[in-house]
Amino acid sequence: MKINYLDVNKKNKIKIYALDDNPGILLIAGVHGDEKSGVVILKKIIQQLQNSDKPYPVAIIPCVNIPAYKANSRLHPKDKIDLNRIFPVIKIKSESYQIAKVLQDFAEKFTTVIDIHVFTGQHTLICGVDLNIAEDKIQKKIKRIMSQIGMEAICRIDHASEPKKDGSLCAYLQHKKILAFGIELPPLEGLTKNNANTITNNLIALIKGFHKKNKVKRLKSYLRLPIFSEYTGFFSPKKVPGLEVKKGDTIGNITGNDQQNLNVSTPFNGRLISVSYEKSVKGGDKIFVIGKKIKS
Repeated sequence: MKINYLDVNKKNKIKIYALDDNPGILLIAGVHGDEKSGVVILKKIIQQLQNSDKPYPVAIIPCVNIPAYKANSRLHPKDKIDLNRIFPVIKIKSESYQIAKVLQDFAEKFTTVIDIHVFTGQHTLICGVDLNIAEDKIQKKIKRIMSQIGMEAICRIDHASEPKKDGSLCAYLQHKKILAFGIELPPLEGLTKNNANTITNNLIALIKGFHKKNKVKRLKSYLRLPIFSEYTGFFSPKKVPGLEVKKGDTIGNITGNDQQNLNVSTPFNGRLISVSYEKSVKGGDKIFVIGKKIKS
């Protein structure tokens, strides 16, 4: 295993682990500094492959956004920018743009890019993210890989209800015909040992059998519909991710400052993709996500 670096500036270098001189797969995590699960998974993969004599077609960046990671922040601690909302980078405005530019230029060299993210503060299924922008041929190949690595569902971004999702690295790379996609894991405290081992082993299997065409199970696809709180208070979930729910079903309740209990129900039929932990919420906070089944 070779270790190289992407030079961001004099104080910031991004470490890359490579098992081949011409890798086809790029695995990355830590684009958002408060999303730790992907970093842990990629470090496990590096640990398992580092003594291999075989060349495997993969490069791994376990942590892209080191300043944000150290600050445990979604945003860069200095410029307060969300790194995954500024692609493609044309002009360098701050360190986030420096990080994004070196990552962008490096990622363009690959045929497949998997960007690991986390549903912070939520109990969640392990999902592949469908940005709903790639041409059908590209999307079909991406969904196949999602199935290979054990996703529990494919969640399509609804740009009407989540308009601030533009500017991601994967969206930029898909426009360049690269098989680039994100996956969403549970937060570290909610990532079970079984889930961690499954995703680790499946990614290693993908790396080792990158050019093989194995039979895979067709995943169900859902339109991702986030539900936001209308109240301020303490939210308690009453259902777990993966359940099929009907319009009007109670997903949780919010205890207001006046100690009044308010039931929070789903406005749609669908599958519960994620639901918030027990915590204090205010109006406008995301408290759960419903997946509305769509044609795969």
